[in-house]
Amino acid sequence: MKAQLLKISNKIAHSFSVRHDIVPVYHNKWHYHPEIEIIYIRKGKGTYIIGDRIDSFEANDIYVLGSNLPHLFRYDNNDQDNYSDAYVIHCLPAFFSEDFLRHPEMKAVKDLIRKSLRGIQMRLKHPEVVNILFENLFNSDGFSRIISYF
Repeated sequence: MKAQLLKISNKIAHSFSVRHDIVPVYHNKWHYHPEIEIIYIRKGKGTYIIGDRIDSFEANDIYVLGSNLPHLFRYDNNDQDNYSDAYVIHCLPAFFSEDFLRHPEMKAVKDLIRKSLRGIQMRLKHPEVVNILFENLFNSDGFSRIISYF
């Protein structure tokens, strides 16, 4: 099965996009895009395919997917209450310029971007703080949005 290129539309006034998906169970398509993607699953469970890895996901998982990494998140539909509640961030790799990543303080970010090329999964033990951070990012604008992103 060949992954489809997905075109992500960014608003001209923003250097990265943030959306909050709250929808009944949906079936995503196997796709890729040049943007780095961060997904925070607030509610729902199912199966993901990221690159050549297949595994399950659940509420309070975060995924960092590198540029052009094929992926798919399929929610289980055997439970009436299982629906997608997720925050999704997309940004082009150029957002993190080489000059910017050369700063010593950016080493962890540079390592994260490198590791994301194969996909990163994190399970949160205390999602309350992360939930607040994503809500703040979603509701912010301008410079405070950039600060919230970092």
